[in-house]
Amino acid sequence: MIKDLNLSGRPLAWLILLTALLHLGGCASPYILDYQSGRNFASLKTFELATPAPGSQGAQSLADQRVAAILQTQLPQRGLTPSQTPDNADVRVTWRYEPVTEIVNQGFTWGFGYGLGVGARSAVGVQLDRPVPSEARPREKLVLEMVDPATQAIIWSATARSPLPLDSDPKAREETLSELIQAMLEDFPPT
Repeated sequence: MIKDLNLSGRPLAWLILLTALLHLGGCASPYILDYQSGRNFASLKTFELATPAPGSQGAQSLADQRVAAILQTQLPQRGLTPSQTPDNADVRVTWRYEPVTEIVNQGFTWGFGYGLGVGARSAVGVQLDRPVPSEARPREKLVLEMVDPATQAIIWSATARSPLPLDSDPKAREETLSELIQAMLEDFPPT
C-alpha cells in the first residue's frame, strides 16, 4: 500500500501529510504513567492525602498547599472520596518534586564558513563557530503516587514530563498545577 503512494508533483498532498505527522508528534502525554498491573483499581473507593514532610520551617509549602487543594477536588471526580477515618483509607495519595536540571541557552551562535569545490564530487571547507553560552538551572517535576496503606507499596504513579513553570503569579501557578494534575489523573483508574 505504501509503495503505491506517489506524492510527486502534489504540494497539497505533501502539506496534508506533513501536517498529519506534526499533529501526531504533538500528541505526547504531559506525564509518564506507571501502575501495578493486575491490581483491581475499581475496588479503591476512599483516599487519604499524605502530604510531604514540612520544610525546614516546620510549615507546609505554598506549592504543597496548592497540590493538596487540587487533589481534594480532582480525586472525587475520578471516583474516590475522602476517607472519614484516614487510617482506613483504601489508598494513600502523596506527591513529591523530582529535581531536574534545565539547560538554558543564552544569546545566539554565529559562524563563518568557506568552502571550495574541486571537481564534480570533491570539496574542502573551513568553519569557525562561537559556542552558545548556557546556564544550568535547577527545576522540579511533579510526581503523584498512590500507595497501598497495607503494604506501603506504590500502586500507581504519574510523573510530569516537563518541569514546573517558574511563573511569578500565584494564580498562574495554581492554574498550571490544576491542568497538570487533571491530565495526570485522566487515566485513573487504569483499565
